[in-house]
Amino acid sequence: MSRVIFLFLGLGSIGQRHLTNVYALGEHEIISYRRRGLVLPEEVSSRITANVSSLEEGIAQRPDAAFVCGPTSHHLSDALTLAEAHV
Repeated sequence: MSRVIFLFLGLGSIGQRHLTNVYALGEHEIISYRRRGLVLPEEVSSRITANVSSLEEGIAQRPDAAFVCGPTSHHLSDALTLAEAHV
């Protein structure tokens, strides 16, 4: 079985909800890119495989899919960057 890598952009309430759902489906390769360094609940932070400090660093990890869950003002630019990288 091949592994699937998920990149999460933002882990606020909706990002945490999506992460919980992905994890419940048995997917455990989770990369997190967060613009703000807010403290996450232990049950969330323990599920993250790797943290990256930029979107480009996250893309370099070759994720199979991404969840754009950061601030709405960044959605379009993040989605376009991901699409250009074929994520």
